[in-house]
Amino acid sequence: MPVTPVAFLFPGQGSQAVGMLSSVKDLPAVRSMLAAAQRVLGYDLLSICLTGPKAALDDTVHAQPALFIAGLAAVEKLRAENPALVDSVSACAGLSLGEYSALVFAGVLSLEDGLKVVKVRAESMALAAQTGSHGMLSVVGVADPELQDMCALAVKMGPPGCVQTQYTWRKRRSSQSHQHCPSPAPSAASPTSCSPRAAWCPATRARWRKCSGSLRLAVR
Repeated sequence: MPVTPVAFLFPGQGSQAVGMLSSVKDLPAVRSMLAAAQRVLGYDLLSICLTGPKAALDDTVHAQPALFIAGLAAVEKLRAENPALVDSVSACAGLSLGEYSALVFAGVLSLEDGLKVVKVRAESMALAAQTGSHGMLSVVGVADPELQDMCALAVKMGPPGCVQTQYTWRKRRSSQSHQHCPSPAPSAASPTSCSPRAAWCPATRARWRKCSGSLRLAVR
C-alpha cells in the first residue's frame, strides 16, 4: 500500500437524498453493484434512491444500503475520472455505516458480504428504533461537565435514561435518552407543554429541537 497523504472517509446515515446515484448509475461497476444489491436485498434499491419517496429513502432499512452503495459508487466515479488518485489512497475510514463501505474498499469484505451485513444491521436498527420511546441528541459547544449535569438533571426531571454516549469531534457530543425529550421539556409558549418541533427547557438552558429524524440540542 502506498504511503501518501490521500485517504477516503465514507459518510454515514443522514447524508442520503432523493436523486442520489443518478450521475453514476450507468457506470459498469456501479451497475454491477446495483445488481448485487437487488439480489441480496430483494428490492430495487436504485428506484428508491432516484425517485424516493423521501420517507422511503430515509427509512433506515433503505438508507443504510443506499449509502453503503453510494460510497463505493463515488469511488468508481473518481476512478473513472482520476484512476491514479484512487490507486494512491493509503488509508480509509467511515463514519458509522460508512465503515462498511470502507471495509469493502479496503478489500476486507466482499461487496456481497458487505451488503448482507448492512442489510441485517439496517433491519435490526430499524426494529430497535420501534421499541420504546427514545431519541438521540447532537450536542455542540458544551463542555463535558455541563453536559453531564444536563443529563443528570434530565433524569431527575423525567423518566431515566439520558446518558452521554459518544465523542465525535471537539466540542461535539452525543447523548441518548429513552424519551424523545429527556424530560417533559417546556415550550417557550407554556412552561408545562412539550412541543414536538422545539422546546425550551429553562432548567438546562437548552433548546431541544427535532430535526431530520433526530433531536438536536442548542445551548443558549
